[in-house]
Amino acid sequence: MTSIRVNTLSAVVVALTVIGSLTSMPGRAVAHTSVHIRVNQVGYVVGAPKRAFLMSETDLTGRPFNVLDAAGASVFEADIAESTGAWSSVWRKTHLADFSAFDQPGTYRIAFDGDTFSPTFRIGSARELYQEPLADAVWFFGAQRDGPDVDSAKLNRQPSHLADAEAFVYRTPRFRGGQVTRPLRKVGGPVDVSGGWLDAGDYLKFLSQSSFVEILMLLGLRDHQASFQAPSDLDAEARFGLDWLDKMWEGDTRTLYIQVGIAHVNDRLLGDHDLWRLPQRDDRLDVQPGDRKYFVKYRPVFRAGAPDAPLSPNLAGRVAAAFALCAQVYRVSDPARADAC
Repeated sequence: MTSIRVNTLSAVVVALTVIGSLTSMPGRAVAHTSVHIRVNQVGYVVGAPKRAFLMSETDLTGRPFNVLDAAGASVFEADIAESTGAWSSVWRKTHLADFSAFDQPGTYRIAFDGDTFSPTFRIGSARELYQEPLADAVWFFGAQRDGPDVDSAKLNRQPSHLADAEAFVYRTPRFRGGQVTRPLRKVGGPVDVSGGWLDAGDYLKFLSQSSFVEILMLLGLRDHQASFQAPSDLDAEARFGLDWLDKMWEGDTRTLYIQVGIAHVNDRLLGDHDLWRLPQRDDRLDVQPGDRKYFVKYRPVFRAGAPDAPLSPNLAGRVAAAFALCAQVYRVSDPARADAC
């Protein structure tokens, strides 16, 4: 579906697979540093690999780095590995600093050359390190809900895009220079595609990103209950996502829907990315076919392929995996849902 503009659910993936962040020399502007250190600021799990990255303008191979404890004492020293390549035209060397051999729980930072330090980070159990990011991620998804079932306690969310409950399906558009090259042509509907999660940064809804997120949630519920104290609303959020995935597959016609809404149409008709507004305001629009904001309120639905046609193996596999995990996770607690999945 390269003809449809697809954004990543970037905040979602980052929230669930939390990674490190940029660091710099204390007391100096970033623009004047010769070395930056990247660490996982969530922390490193005891028994797991532990690596930092030193980004530099010159080669640092074989030079030592240190792990410092909270008191500033060196508790581990090793040599910097060969560069793995350039980070950018400025940071031409990216060196691995591996301290996997150090496994003592606590709070630390990486030091290089006596005056370059990373932010502090922790070494600890998965439960200790990831409980807070996991709760934040689940909260985020709750705030991204679309449709009638939203939580007003999160960002004062209100029901939104209620017209998605009776949406029409359109032929996949073609774009040239960001403009749809032919009028959107209705090919089916109405279909109920209400609910689901809004994409990060806009109000479109994508099957590929949502199914990936659903897999992560269900894997957490299936495989990591012993490692994490799952937030009480993780199960509810996973069920919410499954409800929308189920709507995106029409079993009678064997049609998979891939996207709800369109980012941009042309200079005459507006799409999601042409406006800055609260999502619930779209429902208040008084529009008719041909009006500039018609596709803002009455959002088009696009298919992954014609009915009963072959699908992208990547997309079909991802959606099938989400339903397979659903069948496993809810086999005991909700056998009816498991059977449906």
